[in-house]
Amino acid sequence: MCFEFATPTDIFFGVQALQKALPRIRNCGKHAFLVHGKDASRSQPIVDALHHAGVGVTHFHVIGEPDLAQIEKAREKALTARCDYVIGMGGGSVLDTAKAVAAMLTNREPLLRYLEGNGAPLSLVHVPATLIAIPTTAGTGSEVTRNAVIAVPEKRVKVSLRSPLMYPDLAVVDPSLMLSLPLQPTLYSGWDAITQLIESYLTLKANPITDAMCVDGLRRALSALPKLMDDLECLPARSEMALAALYSGIALGNAGLGAVHGIAGPLGGFYNMHSPHGAICARLLPAVFASHVSHAASVPGLFERLQVLASLMLDSPEASPAAAGEWLLQRIDAAEIPRLAFWGLNEADFSEIAQRSLNASSMQGNPVRLTESQIVTLLQLSH
Repeated sequence: MCFEFATPTDIFFGVQALQKALPRIRNCGKHAFLVHGKDASRSQPIVDALHHAGVGVTHFHVIGEPDLAQIEKAREKALTARCDYVIGMGGGSVLDTAKAVAAMLTNREPLLRYLEGNGAPLSLVHVPATLIAIPTTAGTGSEVTRNAVIAVPEKRVKVSLRSPLMYPDLAVVDPSLMLSLPLQPTLYSGWDAITQLIESYLTLKANPITDAMCVDGLRRALSALPKLMDDLECLPARSEMALAALYSGIALGNAGLGAVHGIAGPLGGFYNMHSPHGAICARLLPAVFASHVSHAASVPGLFERLQVLASLMLDSPEASPAAAGEWLLQRIDAAEIPRLAFWGLNEADFSEIAQRSLNASSMQGNPVRLTESQIVTLLQLSH
């Protein structure tokens, strides 16, 4: 057995983690570039602490998912203000923007030249600026991953800026910051975390450490998410989901993902749509899981792993993988997560989306090598 394992430099987790991390945050430099979502008020404790310490702050408001133009604009603003470190506080789009800006502050070529899917992308040469990642959703795990997903609208794709140098220096995961998240994004982000845990457990690069995180994370998430459907201010459930999402980010960063994300990325980029990534993943998950079940007999070890997941989902050691696939579909329907047609998926585009999915980086870890026609079938089942 041989594997590598990497995480950010440091992780602060728990209620009031942000308060405990403030001394560290204010000592990272002289001028912070603060990336946040539409509600800037949540970052006020950070701003107050930085100003009290004599640290300058330049704000950047992220609108929608990050794209080339938005990140180049952010880099120019940060350079003009002479920012020497970056803080990202928000959902996955905010954190991806912050990670990309931190990398681009020290690596000065145009961003497009560093992106995957662009011929032979440049590697980051210089260590990115210091980065603090503070999630306000429990979903992507971006606070502990080494890539940022960026849209290139003119090419109708979403691709990654990826480097081992891009792990955040500090991840601050404070579940109390997630209490104000409405039901719909809570469910979308929660199912993204669940999908990542399932895919990282089934991927070809899974290892004993990621396996342990995925199993424990799924146990927590599958219990916590229904509780949040009844009570969004249930702090223990928020904490469980925050930990599950953290696990999912560490797991995917080390073990990779699979066909759900291999399809979701190209699909989102193709339509240049601002559909919630977690909603797309959730709707694809039952069909992809069923595909794994149908191929389990021909892939060594796959049935046993599906059996572990089935026992977690149905809370029974006797549960079958086929029953788990049906259970997933029922739970996602119960959460009222729209089918893909709701977000604009057109049957006429299935073939091209399938072709793009075949080359997606996430698809390379899928336990089953899918054909274009099989991916088209998955899209039809999720449509």
